[in-house]
Amino acid sequence: MNRWATITRLRDLDQKDVVVIVGHGNTVPMILKALGAEQEVTIGPRAHDDLFAIFPTRAGPPTVLRLHY
Repeated sequence: MNRWATITRLRDLDQKDVVVIVGHGNTVPMILKALGAEQEVTIGPRAHDDLFAIFPTRAGPPTVLRLHY
């Protein structure tokens, strides 16, 4: 499945659905932006401890939490 098909499927899901996406520093920022995240996200080449949770809102951009484990 190409990345645009993935974005389309994610947008079509119910807001109550829970989805886990695993990616790399060159794909995760693009996915977050495509889903409406406003802040710029960069992930360094040696960063392997980032976890992003994105929560749709009824109006406006989604809430994005960046966590480190």
